[in-house]
Formats: sequence, C-alpha cells, structure tokens
Amino acid sequence: MKKINKEKLFLIAFDIFLVGILLNSTKYNIIVPAIKAIHVIQIVGTLIAMFKILLDVIEIFKSKKKFRFNYLYLLFFIISLIVFYVTRSKSLVYFVVFVLAAKNVDFNKILKSTLRTLCVVFVFVLGSCFFGIIKDLTVARGALVRHSYGWNSPNCLILNVFEMCTIYLYLKRKNLKITHVLLTSVALLVTYYFTNSRIGFLAGILLIMMFFLIKHTKISKLYEIFKPLIILIPSLMIVGMFALTFIYDKYELYELDKVLTGRLFFSRNAIEEYGIKPFGSNITFIGQQLEEEYTEGRTYNYVDNSYLKTVLHYGVFFTIYLLIFLWLLNRHAYKKKDYYLLTILLITELYCFFDSWLLGVEFNPFLLLLTPYVYPIVLLDNKTIKSKEKILSISVASYNLGDMIRQCLDSFVNSEVSEYLEVIVTDDGSSDNTPEIVKEYTKKYPDIVKLVVQKNQGPGSTVNSGIKHATGKYFRMVDGDDRVVTSNLKELITYLDNTNVDMIINDFDYLDHKKEKIIGTVNLDLKEYEEYKFEDICSDIYLEMHNIIYKTSILKNNKIKLDNGYYTDVEYLLFPLPYVKTCAYLPISIYVYRINQSNQSVSFKSMQKHIDQHDLVLNHLIDFYKENKKKLTDNKKYHVLRRITNFADNQLVTLLTFDIDDKQIEKIKKYNNQLSKHTDIFELYSKAKKYKLLKLSNYKLTKLLHKLIIKKASK
Repeated sequence: MKKINKEKLFLIAFDIFLVGILLNSTKYNIIVPAIKAIHVIQIVGTLIAMFKILLDVIEIFKSKKKFRFNYLYLLFFIISLIVFYVTRSKSLVYFVVFVLAAKNVDFNKILKSTLRTLCVVFVFVLGSCFFGIIKDLTVARGALVRHSYGWNSPNCLILNVFEMCTIYLYLKRKNLKITHVLLTSVALLVTYYFTNSRIGFLAGILLIMMFFLIKHTKISKLYEIFKPLIILIPSLMIVGMFALTFIYDKYELYELDKVLTGRLFFSRNAIEEYGIKPFGSNITFIGQQLEEEYTEGRTYNYVDNSYLKTVLHYGVFFTIYLLIFLWLLNRHAYKKKDYYLLTILLITELYCFFDSWLLGVEFNPFLLLLTPYVYPIVLLDNKTIKSKEKILSISVASYNLGDMIRQCLDSFVNSEVSEYLEVIVTDDGSSDNTPEIVKEYTKKYPDIVKLVVQKNQGPGSTVNSGIKHATGKYFRMVDGDDRVVTSNLKELITYLDNTNVDMIINDFDYLDHKKEKIIGTVNLDLKEYEEYKFEDICSDIYLEMHNIIYKTSILKNNKIKLDNGYYTDVEYLLFPLPYVKTCAYLPISIYVYRINQSNQSVSFKSMQKHIDQHDLVLNHLIDFYKENKKKLTDNKKYHVLRRITNFADNQLVTLLTFDIDDKQIEKIKKYNNQLSKHTDIFELYSKAKKYKLLKLSNYKLTKLLHKLIIKKASK
C-alpha cells in the first residue's frame, strides 16, 4: 500500500479550509445556497486536517519510539475543550486543529500554497462583485466612500491584501529587490485608495519599509537593543488596552478614543456587557455591525481589538496560554536571527490592537509556526551511540597558537563523548611553543589527540594532513584559534552515529576576539533534523566551512586535496560536492568562529600580502568548475558558481584596497578582462555593483570605491 504523503494532505486540507473561510468573509455568506457550501468546504478542510493529526499520532505509536506527554500543553487542550464547551466557537477549533496538523510540514510550502489560494479567491471575489453576483458594500467616512468590493467590510479587503503582501515579501526575503517593494507598495496604495482603511495600509507600508531596511542597513541591531520589549509586545498590548479602557471615563480620554475610532468606548461597553470570565462567554456575534439583514437577531459586542476579544470570548486561562505562545514565537524568531519573521510577528501583533483576527490562521498563517510549542506529545531521543570506533575526525590547523591552542583542544577533550573523537593537530612549522603544548595533550589523551609536525607549507596543507590521517566516520576542519561548543558535541556525535548522509550542516557562532563574547549565530532556513537530497536545497543555501561536516569516505575515496596555502576554505566547500548526494541539518551550534583578529587571513593587510595565493586558488576553482561542469546538476552548478563568483568578488575588493594609481587601475582592468573569458562565472560576477560602477564609469570611480571600502573596513 502506497504511503500517504502527509505534507501534501495538510496542504490540501489547508487550501480547502482557506477557500471556505475566506468566502465566509465575503458577501457570499448572505446568499443562502452559498452559505451551506461555504460551511461544507470549511468542515471538509478541517476533517482532512484532523485525519492528518490522526496519522501523526498513529505514526508515533507505531514507531515504538519513547515519548512523553507535555502536561503543560496537555492542560492547554483541556482548557481549550472547556472554552469550546462554553463558547461553541468554531474559530477556536480551526486554530487548534490546524496548528496541530502543521506538524512536520515545510513552512515555506505552507506559505506558497496559502499565497496561491489567497490570490485565486481574491480574483474570484473581485470578479463576482464586478459581474454583480455579490454586492459592493460601501461605508461612508465623512465625504469619503469606502468600498469593500465583495468583502464584508473595507477592513476585510485590505486585510487580505496585507496578508498577500506579507507572505510574498517573506518568500522573497533572501533576494528582495526594488521590484518586489514597488509591487507590494502599489497593491497597498490602490487598496487604500478604494477602502480608506488606514491601519491596514500603514501596517503594510511599515512592513515594506522594515524589510527594505533589514536588507540594506543595519537596523536589525535595534532588535538586539530592545529585545525584552520586542518579545513582550503581545503582553504589553493587552495590558495597555485594559489600562486605557478602565481609565477611559475617569480621565476623559475622549480625544484619544477619536484617534482609536471608538475602540475604548466600545471596549468599555463590551466588558460591562459580557464580563471577564475564566473560560469565556458564548458571544453570538463578533465583528462590525454593517447591515440589518446580516446582523438581525445577533448581538454586536463592540470589540475591534484581538486581545480584548480573546479575553472576553475565550476567557482568562486561554488568553494567558496564548500570550505565552506568542512570546515563544517572538523568541524563536529572535534566536534564529530571522529578523524578517520577527518584523512580521511584531507588526501583526501591533495590527491586532486595531483588528480582531489574531487567532485566525486564515489571516495569519504565521501562527502555524506554533506547532512545536503546542504539541502535547513529545518524542524522546532514544538514539544511542553504538559504535566502538571513532565517529568524528577533526583536523586542527595550528601555527604559532601557543596562547590559544589550549582553548581549542579543551573544547574537545572535556566533552563526555571525547572517546568518539579523533583530534588531528597538524602543526605547520610553528616557531613558538605550540607543538610542546599539543604534546601535553597527546600524552594525557593519547586515544583522542594526535600531533603531526611538518615544515611550514600553509593552512591548506593541514587539511590535507587531516584527511590523510583521519579514521573517523565523519570529518570536519577547525582552526586552532577557534573552538567548538562542547555541550553540543554529544548530540552531534549521537546523530552522526545514527545517520549515513554524505554531509551534515549545522549552525555556528561568531566570537568577538576583543570582547571574548559570542556576538551572533548563523542559522539556516531548513527543517530541523531533516535529511535532504543535497540537489534539492543547494541553490537556496550558502555554506561556510564552519557549518559543514563531510563523510570521511567521500574525501578519501575521491582523493580530495586542497592547495597548500591560504584561502582553501572554498576548495574544501566545493571540491567534494560532485560526490555529495545527501545531507542533513542539525539546528545546533558546533563551531565557534573567532573574528576581529588583526592577523586573520581575511583582514585587508593579510589579503594584500597573500593576493597571489588568493588568485591561484581562484584559478583552481575555475578549473574545478570547468572539469566538473558536466557532472553537476543545474542546482549544484548554481551553488558552485555563486561561491566562485563571491570568491572572485573578494579578489576585486582586495585589488581595490591598494593605493589607487594608473598602474593599479590597469591591474584591476586586466583582472576583470581575464575573468570575462570564463562566461558562466562572469555572467554572475558582472551583476555585482562594484563591477557595474567600474565599467559604467570607465574606471573613473575606482578611487571613490577604494575610499568607501577602506572606510567600511575601518568601522
């Protein structure tokens, strides 16, 4: 029997549900035959999602893996059941079901599918209104006429546009261009012109501005400064709303209430009418009072604020849990350094102060990221280390590091899984006491640390030495002035022993050498602990030597050998790729990369000193591409070309750091002309701004570029 693709099942369920729930927010919900069809569509989508949840649970039990119940989250579902019994709220059911059903579904696929469905429904509703099938509800605001074009309200229309723009920009975030910014800006401006919905328009424009600034400036540093405030925004929103509501009459906040379009007045009335209860109230109608035919026999509760609505409708206990989940979601985005996601979450949480759709996964699909935090069943990691052999060989490059090599080696030998490590230190002709220090470790840890002493040949030669002497199942390189995160080695080694993929990708940390402090972490936008075909993801990721581990047999069997000198990291990244078929992503930091050292090979002085070596490696990379071009798939080819192009761009930057005179300009021209002979590489290289400025100005802007590069480096 063919196995059900649960990911596709969820996407189908969510698409069907979206169609139903979105049509329910249009004037189709007052056409009697359509009402029944809309409800059936929503129920079908929800039932399919429930079936997916059932399959997930069955798989957990059939896998015979150890698991436990997360009683904190189990209590959340008990509270949700009580709230549903009291309120009979379908929205609550939809929220809980789809957040649970999203387990192990690629979030980017959810967003792409959601965007397609939103666009289709949007066009369908506009077309229906244009042909007179449903009405264009108009609302007067002074002399202005606000159009809805088939939706229940003007705000509902702009909310749909806001959601489409948000998803579109997030999907384009890695390659955000001015055309994407203009397209979404025009969409919001046109919608605002017809709806005069100020909050939705301002939220959308703010989002676009922030995305642009994150891409092109260092505004993301503000998130670091205001971290506590940022993470607690949902709590601040609800406290602020209640505080303003309770002091509304006492301090006569009537002018402020005009700005908030009556929200304080209506909120006070709602609290008086329904009261605040532990498990909520059965409020029969939540929304804007628009037409008699639509609101007849229903109660209007005045609430147009998601936070107050949640407290009144679902009660205190559910609201507390929701605030915790939103806090976790904000913290997740912050820890992953996904400032685009964090921006969306924050602007959405602010927007919800003025609208009532916080719990609507149909209007806020980013809520589906809550899945890991609300799932009541937690799988226990019952993987064990079974191997009696070395699992990971580490090649440590060492040259005159007597003051730092201990820190590096201690990060390995102090691990509880050090017996599975093979640390191969290749001393590249040190003139200080580095070899003597390493010998101390070889004597104390003879089964872990090995020392290879050679005449000075260059950093690349130490990697070649490491590959030659490696006996572990997997291999990685570490510079002797860097280190690893000792506490994460057990998880890494356990995983390596239980997998057989060709490459492991993990996170890594940046350590400021001067402050001796971790200042950042590099994460990848991949599913955690997921195994992939490298071909499927390589065009979307950018790797460094700090976050990859290769299977040792790939390096040995294919006789991978780097140049002996400097700048061979990219050779290490690319030379094995024709033989890498599978990979896996571990969302843990292993490598700690030390930066801001004056003697680093990537400093300008060092780059200038070793420019010939850099040029030699560049030529070898070009030769590698030409030799393997036919072996590489299109995605791998793009991955390789992008990395070589970046390397070539660094060579141009180095040439621009020298004092600029006619002789140096000729060198730069000669370099660009030589590179132009390599068509595939030059096609990407020529798109860089530096090259374009040089070419368009006929190299007259060379001195200006030199000053800008030097100025940037001095910061």
